[in-house]
Parts: sequence; structure tokens; C-alpha cells
Amino acid sequence: MGCVFCNIIAGTEPAATIYEDDQSIAFLDIAPLAPGHTLLVPKEHYSSLAPMPAEYQGALMATASRLAVAVMKAVKADGFNLLVNNGTCAGQVVRHAHIHIIPRFCLDTLVLPPPGGRPPSQEKTRDIMDNIKQRLDGTLS
Repeated sequence: MGCVFCNIIAGTEPAATIYEDDQSIAFLDIAPLAPGHTLLVPKEHYSSLAPMPAEYQGALMATASRLAVAVMKAVKADGFNLLVNNGTCAGQVVRHAHIHIIPRFCLDTLVLPPPGGRPPSQEKTRDIMDNIKQRLDGTLS
């Protein structure tokens, strides 16, 4: 069994497609968190956003932003979330990069992220910040 998103792109799996261009396709999620919950999927298979070339990521995000406004207007939402799950532990179910466009309503009960987090100490924050900065050397240029 292949990738379900690759099958949708190939036309061998059904989907409620709302948008398509040369690089991406968008369709309604089959298990929506809200009415209009849409998935934007790159046509080229990448297991997650991380290995995707930066220019492809940028084009995908620009498309997601435009689609999110259209989805929000179509379902009369008050806002939206753009959500990317990278890796199984982050909730990624299909191992093909995708962006969730989730319409939000002022009185909905969807909570992202869950409440109750505690801020780390200043020392822990500084350690994490320094650790991230060390790993960025040369990766963003």
C-alpha cells in the first residue's frame, strides 16, 4: 500500500479537492477538526517539511495563507490555524508533508495548544536558546 496522499495526487484515491496547482493540491480532511478543515499537500513526496527545499516550503506557505483566507470566508470562521505535524510523536499520521488549515470559531472547543504549560526557568531558556543557535550555524544561509 502506497502513500494515500500520493494516490490522491495520482487520482487513484478520491478526495474533495478544493485547489490544485503545479506544486500542490488541497482537499478537505476526512476527519475534520472543524468544518472546512483542509489539507494542503505538496505534489512531490517528502516525508515531512524538514527535507523539502526552502523555495518549495515558501511556495507552500504562501498557498496555505491564501487558501486559509478563502476557507475562513467560506465557512464564516473567525480565524484559522495553520498546523504542521512533523513526525509520529508530533501527530503526523500520513508520512507525506502537509499543512492543516483549520478554521476557528470564537466559541469552538478546539484547544491548540492545551492550556496549563509552565514557563521554563531563565537558565533553562538560555540553555535551549544557545543549543538551538549552535545548530543553526550555516543552515539558514
